[in-house]
Amino acid sequence: MIDESLLKSNFIGRDGFRWWIGQIPPAPYHRQGAEGWGNRYRVRIMGYHPFYESELANDELPWAQVMIPTTAGSGAANQSTDVALQPSDTVFGFFLDGDNAQLPVIMGTFGRTSDVTSKDYKGPFQPFTGYTDKIQKPAKGTLVPNESNETGNAKSQTSPVARTGKTATQTGDVTLSDSIGDEIILSNPCKDTSIDKVTARINNFLKKLEKLQGNISKIRKLIKKTASNLLKDLNAKIGEITKTITEKLTKLLQKGLEVLYKGVFANILAVSGNPVAAHLGGVAAQTAMVQPVKLFQQALKCLVGKVIDSLKGVLENMLTSVTDNITKFTSCVADQFVGAVLNKIVGAIETILDGPLGALSKILSVGFSIGNLVRGAIDAIKGIGSLFQCGQSKDKCKSLVTKITIGGNPAAPVKDAFDSVLGTMNDLKAAGKDLVDFSDFKDPLGTCFGGPPTNCGGPKITIFGGNGSGATAKALMGTVVQTATGSVGSVIGVQLTSGGSGYEFPPFVSIEDNCGQGYGAIARAIIDENGEVTSVYMISEGENYPVEDFDEYGVVDTIVDDPGTGYSDGDRAVDNLGTEYQLSIDKGGIVSAKPININITPDLPLIRIISDTGTGGILRPVLGTPEYQGEIKQVIDCIS
Repeated sequence: MIDESLLKSNFIGRDGFRWWIGQIPPAPYHRQGAEGWGNRYRVRIMGYHPFYESELANDELPWAQVMIPTTAGSGAANQSTDVALQPSDTVFGFFLDGDNAQLPVIMGTFGRTSDVTSKDYKGPFQPFTGYTDKIQKPAKGTLVPNESNETGNAKSQTSPVARTGKTATQTGDVTLSDSIGDEIILSNPCKDTSIDKVTARINNFLKKLEKLQGNISKIRKLIKKTASNLLKDLNAKIGEITKTITEKLTKLLQKGLEVLYKGVFANILAVSGNPVAAHLGGVAAQTAMVQPVKLFQQALKCLVGKVIDSLKGVLENMLTSVTDNITKFTSCVADQFVGAVLNKIVGAIETILDGPLGALSKILSVGFSIGNLVRGAIDAIKGIGSLFQCGQSKDKCKSLVTKITIGGNPAAPVKDAFDSVLGTMNDLKAAGKDLVDFSDFKDPLGTCFGGPPTNCGGPKITIFGGNGSGATAKALMGTVVQTATGSVGSVIGVQLTSGGSGYEFPPFVSIEDNCGQGYGAIARAIIDENGEVTSVYMISEGENYPVEDFDEYGVVDTIVDDPGTGYSDGDRAVDNLGTEYQLSIDKGGIVSAKPININITPDLPLIRIISDTGTGGILRPVLGTPEYQGEIKQVIDCIS
């Protein structure tokens, strides 16, 4: 008999494969970085380690190296993914050293089911929660604590989705981020966007309020945080106002000193007839104003900080009033809010500069008002920026993207709110109001309603940018379902009603509804050599858009997203609804694909190209109202 030792190489892969099943114990269970090589976990292995801690404590268990899947990356060239094992996980592995059983390696883990208990740790080989002091349960309003991982099981944990907090709550999902749906105003060389940023800040504030649903402590924190952010937004604006009034007051004071000198000079000369004495008297009068001017200059240096301090409580009070009374921050509510803030800024500047300017009354014109000067300064800085001072064309500004929504499309250019805000500011001043009473905006019949829209309507398509204008379109709805509040659906297509003109590059397409409840619909426009929009195709259908009108639609054309290579005559295409397409091939690439038959579709079809030789072609369907031809048209005409 051959000695067994002759057959054993003591080299992994040449001897027996010793596999095992074990459980990761509670802390300390994980070692990484400088404390150990790579990611290592303690593991209690069935059949090798005892069932009781008294015989072998958790902190004396061996460390197991983790085998990482090929999709995770080893870390080379920055390609890596964290290992996500947690305490209580049941893992599968093998021993690198075979029967010696001292070098365990974890190959994978078994998923937990909804029937596995998630209670605290009691002992080895008993299920327990994976949450620890370092890995705490999610806060209320985010992920629901759930330790099940069963595919297709309704009891399993919900994956976060790219929806706003409000929409996720309505659909019973968890939002991927609290920032989804927030508006961001981009920098713009063509206009002052400070007022737009304040408006967007309040709009985002109201969206977050909806998710908090009466949580008083969190609402208070949100109010303080929003007030702080508004102060940051307004800081630059107050700095611009200060700079402007400083320049204007400097000129006024210089002119006032000249008038003072001439007046004193003329009076002394008239009495004494001595020009030297008259000159000295004029200089003495100017010198007497040096100290008051210095005090005024010092006040200007501290002006921005003092105005900001005066606004802290005011903004919190206004946000609290908005919280109590406003549901949707419409443009007229925005005008009232920002107009009141600007009035407060004017009032604060008047109060701060009243004393220093009082000492300078001798060199200021009769009837001078610092309030009027500040209002003039606000009006002066609202205009076009320095971009056009260098000869650039203002027409280029109409193609700029000025606002985006996180998780959504670029939005249509924000209208210049400055003029309406200034008008509101002056109206409030004339009425002697400081703060706006937002309770006035609860009335749907009032001139400004800040409640929820009474009619959502369907999604609106806005086509903008591209240096052109005039393109219009309507949304085609599909996958319509009935909810407690009405019908909702997906935007499966966009039908052009006008191609517009003058487009130099494809314009942006915005899809929004009046209630802001739909999400995810993304579309792209295509233009021709004449600068007209020829079609709009969908990238993503989105969902939860309110349905106003619903009709039947089919594929009326396609967009060749990629012509591919190697195609030949006889190749064909078909979608998942059975619609067939006639392909036009040129030099191996697909030039066009026209639908042959008509199929009404509730969804955006997926087109598959059938070819033995071609690869890479991508076709996107364009939906519309089908134009029936031939015998079908005759039948329809007869029925009509």
